[in-house]
Amino acid sequence: MTGGLRSVMLIDDNEADRYLLRRLLRKARVTDSVLEAPDGASALELLANFEESAALHQSHWPPALLLVDLNMPRMTGLEFLTAFSGIRGDHGLDALDVIMMSSSERPEDRKPALVHEFVRGFIAKMPKSAEHLRTEIEALGVSCE
Repeated sequence: MTGGLRSVMLIDDNEADRYLLRRLLRKARVTDSVLEAPDGASALELLANFEESAALHQSHWPPALLLVDLNMPRMTGLEFLTAFSGIRGDHGLDALDVIMMSSSERPEDRKPALVHEFVRGFIAKMPKSAEHLRTEIEALGVSCE
């Protein structure tokens, strides 16, 4: 494995954004294994069905990092955080690092996510480069080694 983390789960409704982020995560050697969920509800289902997901994803389960889009239909990133806080004590999910992604720089958009102690912070939705993405993730205290 050239990437450091066991796996990263991208939770984003935009398929093109997930594709680009997946490529950047691999290029930056953050991880070789990127799991994807098109919305918060789908991600919660994967996380809550721990044994099934472990069987499906084997050595890549559970993800070491969740990258969560702030603005999504069906279940927003903030709604995901609230629901995730209820299951994170199950199966050691409380060890997962969570980083929010947003194109918004407005503090009022970001503040509600930061009330959750498990949220490390925010990164730009579309980083400038693979190296910039890795730097942003590591600046929030997530080691990519």
